[in-house]
Amino acid sequence: MAFKSNFRLEPHNILSTNWSSDTHYCSWYGVSCLHQRGVALQLPNLDIQGRVSSEIANLTQLALLDLSSNDLNGNLPSELAFLQQLKLLNVTGNSLDGTIPLIISREIPDEIGDLSNLRLLSFRGNHFTGSVPASIFNISRLQIVDLSINALSGEVIWIIIFLSLNIFFWTATGSGGMHRRSLISSSLKMICKEIFQVSLVSCMNWPGLSFEYNRISGAIPSSLFNISSLQILKARHNYLNGHLPYDLGTWLPNLQEIFLSHNQFSEDLPSAICNASKLENLEVANNSFTGPIPMMLGNLSSNIRVLDAANCGISGSMPTNIGNLRGLIFLGLASNNIVGYLPPSFVGLRNLERLYLTGNKLEGTFPAELCSIGRLGLLHLGENRRSGEVPSCIGNLTELRVMSIAANNFSSKLPSSFWRLVKFDSLNLSRNLLHGFFHSDVETLKAMNIMDLSFNSFFGEIPNSMGFLPYLDMSKNAFQGPIPDTFSNLIVLEALDLSTNALSGVIPKSLELLRDITYLNLSFNNLQGEVPKKGVFANVSYRFLMGNPRLCGAPDLSIPLCPAQGRKTTRKKSIILTTTVPVAVTFLILVALFFTWMIWSRKKPVTGNYESNYPPRIAHRRITYYELLQATENFSQSKLVGSGSSCTVYQGTFSGGAVFAIKVFDIHWQRGLRYFDSECEILSNVRQQKLGQDSVDLFKFGFH
Repeated sequence: MAFKSNFRLEPHNILSTNWSSDTHYCSWYGVSCLHQRGVALQLPNLDIQGRVSSEIANLTQLALLDLSSNDLNGNLPSELAFLQQLKLLNVTGNSLDGTIPLIISREIPDEIGDLSNLRLLSFRGNHFTGSVPASIFNISRLQIVDLSINALSGEVIWIIIFLSLNIFFWTATGSGGMHRRSLISSSLKMICKEIFQVSLVSCMNWPGLSFEYNRISGAIPSSLFNISSLQILKARHNYLNGHLPYDLGTWLPNLQEIFLSHNQFSEDLPSAICNASKLENLEVANNSFTGPIPMMLGNLSSNIRVLDAANCGISGSMPTNIGNLRGLIFLGLASNNIVGYLPPSFVGLRNLERLYLTGNKLEGTFPAELCSIGRLGLLHLGENRRSGEVPSCIGNLTELRVMSIAANNFSSKLPSSFWRLVKFDSLNLSRNLLHGFFHSDVETLKAMNIMDLSFNSFFGEIPNSMGFLPYLDMSKNAFQGPIPDTFSNLIVLEALDLSTNALSGVIPKSLELLRDITYLNLSFNNLQGEVPKKGVFANVSYRFLMGNPRLCGAPDLSIPLCPAQGRKTTRKKSIILTTTVPVAVTFLILVALFFTWMIWSRKKPVTGNYESNYPPRIAHRRITYYELLQATENFSQSKLVGSGSSCTVYQGTFSGGAVFAIKVFDIHWQRGLRYFDSECEILSNVRQQKLGQDSVDLFKFGFH
């Protein structure tokens, strides 16, 4: 129960419901007993989270501990070293970390030797770091060790410890279980002692060695490749360097699989590897070899299935006898410096399914020899120096799913038989000189996901139906006509590039319906009309529309408004004017009428009590200058009311007793006439109270 208490989470609730203090632990799930003593604890594939408790050391008779395929973390307890009867320790597929010495031997390397009965040790697929402890040498009965897929480091010399082992290779099955692959026994005690200079109880023959996906560095000792029983070597994805032994394969008659890819091996790929007549899988890709491809490669077993030497620096021409490898299903020679032509013997590779020759310097026309390889599913010939036409015999490759002939100089039309390849998933014809109409039979390629036709000379209209493509690149061609409105049916389309063609017409508004599209390039065509606003166009950049001078309707992208939009604006302005102008005119007329009424109302005679304050108005009559003299007593100072810079005002008394104010302007004042007319105009419409208490009428007379 103390062991269980360290588990944080156990999603299947098996332990929480089955492991109970009310029952004997021998009846618990995963526990096996002998004479009421726990001898096996098997809890694989339960997704348990937490740590392995040190209480495990109390199970002193434990012979088997399997905690694989869970989510355990932290360090393994050092108390595991006390389990003297332990024969199998499997913690594959967890998240355990720390260094192996800390986990197994508590930093005392010799203590691991106390596990003298251990047969299987698997730390595969964790996060262990550091180097492998030397004390593992003392476990004479150890049969299975798997330290793959960790972060182990140090010099490669430690791996030869496995010469002392009976190695079983275990691989996961569909049910999560394991099965034994092979076992061979014989004595290699003398070799082990020679290499390590350590005392080993026994040293037995073994079929394989795996320490892939770690950080092991250094050179592989040549003695390893002298073990005639070696069948499998997995050392890929490390930092191994140096050259491979020149006699590699000479003393390995039973070698079946060798995985050395993703390391730093240099110099030549040894020709002696071709002596391994039972080899089924040779993988040396992603290294730094500098020599030629072994010309004796065709001497390899006809049973070889995989030959992967991509991106490893080999050069030279293709071996003429490569067609002898009749069992080959995978040939990877991409990204090297292979020159020349494919040999005629290539026709012998009848079982080939995957061919990778991209990134070399191969010449000639499309290899007609390939047309007879009916099982070919993946064909990569891109980035070479091939030219000529695509032959009609390509229609024989009915299993072809992926094809790339990009970056060559092919210069023909696509043959009609090309459209019979209905299993196409990916097609890359870019950067060639291909031309002609693009056939409407492209709609038969229902399985197509990626099609790249860019940088060619295809012309004519784009077919209305293009299947159900997520990715389509037709840029840098000479396609004409409109963009098919049926493109909206490509509901899974994610990227569409139609740039640098001669397409015309409007951009279909239906493209707004493509919900998954994230890349759209329509630049440098002859498109016109309004740019759609929704969908992918809501966030489109100008550089994906530039080069179409007749597009309109996207001012935020520096694309002018459409003429129709301008007319709408003018019409809108016209409507505004025809509405507001009459209203404004009516308002002004009303204002004018109001002021006219105000002026008119002031001219009306005032009646009532207010009228009684004024003397009776006299009729206007002409008054002579003589009458003015009499009324003012010859403009006497006694009649002077006041004077200014422009005029003098006198009081005049006419016959009948009427009293008037008489203003005399100075005729020498330059603006006198204008002021005289203005004042007369004003006084003709305004009544003023009389000077003092009397009423006075003011009349226009003239100048003095």
